[in-house]
Order: sequence, then structure tokens, then C-alpha cells
Amino acid sequence: MAMSQEQLTVERPTGLESWRDAPPVLFSAEEVSRRVRTLAREIAAARSDRPLTLAVVLRGAFVFAADLIRALIEIGVRDLTVEFLSVASYRGMASDRTRPDVHYVNGIFPGEGRDVLVVEDIIDRGHTLEAIERALSSHCERLRVCALLDRPHLREVPIGPHHVGFTLDTDDFVVGYGLDLDGRYRELPYLGRLPAPPRA
Repeated sequence: MAMSQEQLTVERPTGLESWRDAPPVLFSAEEVSRRVRTLAREIAAARSDRPLTLAVVLRGAFVFAADLIRALIEIGVRDLTVEFLSVASYRGMASDRTRPDVHYVNGIFPGEGRDVLVVEDIIDRGHTLEAIERALSSHCERLRVCALLDRPHLREVPIGPHHVGFTLDTDDFVVGYGLDLDGRYRELPYLGRLPAPPRA
């Protein structure tokens, strides 16, 4: 029988000897699970009477989005659909500051007459979110944003999420729970941290 995140016991690593080691825990699986359920209640309370579409930003938000969708359904949210967006803004630990292109996985974004909730893994400088809002704003009735992680101290554009899982005040690179470093660590059931790369 598959174990839920709340049943998993995650030992806190004492150090990071190499990239192959399990990263130290930033937020445990239990902490993340509780926060996702709280976010679902916040989103349900803030929604309108219109149908809701979740626009999930691939790839980092896929685990978060799946748990959030289940939490929304458990508290009775209906008229819910899911669409996927693809935006590439990271190369290794470096964020690409150029204007990112937003791609709809299905070719078009069917948001007319619906409220849209963008589901992001992490927001820092804000350029990716700005591009997403620019791309989607004309395709829906109301656009809101939910981010698992937010780093407002790194913001370069005046933009931000409406719902936030955890606010960070450090530059540490976060992995696990769907977030990766060059394709690694997505499978971790918790949010871990890696030392931030030196500033250029």
C-alpha cells in the first residue's frame, strides 16, 4: 500500500557532503502537507461563483498542484479543470533573466468565462510570473496566483502571488517536492535546501 506524505518519516540529514547526499530539510513532508490543506481552504474562500481552472506551471509545480487539487476536491470545490504551462527560466542554479516565453501544453488556453489560478513552485525575481500574467490575462475572467514558495526580497518587478505556502528570506536553492536541480531531487517528499551559489 502506498504511503501518504504524512506517513513518511524523513530523517534530517546533518550535512551535505556531495550532490548525491539527501539535502537538509527546509520544510518537512508533514509541514508541507498541512500548509497545502490550509492553502486549499484560502483558495476556496476567495473564489467566485465562476468555474475555476488551475494553470499549473511545469515542471516544478506538478507535485504541489496534484496535492492542492486533491485538497480542493476534499473540501468540496467543484467545476475545476486543469491546464498546463511550460516556462523555462532556470539553467542549473542560475535564473535566466531574459523575457521567458510561455507555452500552452495543449496549444491553446481555454480560460474564457472562467477564473484562472496559476500554480507556481517558486517566485523570486518575478519575471516568469510577469510573463505568465501577460499571456493569460486576456484569456480569463479573473487571474490569481498561488505559489508554494516566495522570495519577495529578490523581486525585480512589482508583482506577487495572492496565496503563498512559505515565504523565504534566504537565497538557498530549494529542491524536493517536485523542485529540482538539473532534474535531480524532484522525488524527495520534503523541501530541502542546497547552499546558494556565489553571487556573480
